[in-house]
Amino acid sequence: MKIPMGVSYVFLLIGTVLLTAAVYYGRDTLLFLGQSAKTEGTVVALKSTPPDLSRGVTTPTYRPVVRFVTGDGQTIDFTATMGLDAPQYLLGATLSVAYSPANPRNARIDDLSLWMIELVLGALGGVFALFGGGTLLARGLMERRGQYLHDHGMPVQTEFVRTVRHRWLMIEGRRPFMVETRWRNPVNAETRIFRSDPLMFDPTQQIRSKAITVFIDREHPRKYHVDLSFLAGSEAVQ
Repeated sequence: MKIPMGVSYVFLLIGTVLLTAAVYYGRDTLLFLGQSAKTEGTVVALKSTPPDLSRGVTTPTYRPVVRFVTGDGQTIDFTATMGLDAPQYLLGATLSVAYSPANPRNARIDDLSLWMIELVLGALGGVFALFGGGTLLARGLMERRGQYLHDHGMPVQTEFVRTVRHRWLMIEGRRPFMVETRWRNPVNAETRIFRSDPLMFDPTQQIRSKAITVFIDREHPRKYHVDLSFLAGSEAVQ
């Protein structure tokens, strides 16, 4: 499967940015935890924020208000930064709290929600980076395979049969084209059908001679490469 190189690089760039942001926020969280004191707090209220249709928020969000006592006896109330569309904590629930001794109002609930931003950014970044990097890697492997077969494979002249649309692959909202060719093995009279790699244009009008070279792996005949390098615009799928 060939994805346009520009798309792969965009996905890889987005993934890299998101992963970098996850590392940045993770470092900030680690520094905070390394300098914080730990205690227990109690949920004393649930602060609701009304829907904001301009930002696409269609339901109210709820954030717990937590009260705790510092080591020197100060009573501090703080509101969690993360809000959900359903209350995550019950009134009166006891929670672990991490706070800065120098500024006790800089406090956070010490549970998984402390890492929520990092987890979301890391997960999204991983998906984008894996897709972008994976398609670039797959592309490189396909190009190496094609070059290897071109250099070491057995060339056979095949007859152009038709141009077909890929059944399931979608690239930029369109189904790409594939060239289908036919070859009759002179040794056993077996007829074989070959299909090219995906193309983002219909090459039918350019194929006039109806003779297309296919390079076949001598040891593994199921491995082959349909050579369409003669097509104008064929680089668009590279």
